[in-house]
Amino acid sequence: MGGNDSLLNTGTGMWVMLALLAAATAVVASRFLMLPARETLLAVVRALTQMILVARLISQVSRSPGLTAAFLVLMFTIATLTSTRRIGTLS
Repeated sequence: MGGNDSLLNTGTGMWVMLALLAAATAVVASRFLMLPARETLLAVVRALTQMILVARLISQVSRSPGLTAAFLVLMFTIATLTSTRRIGTLS
């Protein structure tokens, strides 16, 4: 990998591309779906922040098999609770 131990390119070009995609998304949502551009951009920022935090967390816990197992159990539990809340029942 040429000295780069990351699978994710976080250079300037990637951030410019993400900004352009976010702007295009806001324009399409605003013009064709009648959604406020500001809310769309806030959703993009929130999603990117969550993905960055989860990626950082995974990169740290993946160094230990025990922490990896605990993280998987935690993620499964959260997914189950979220699905149950959205569906409305656990059966």
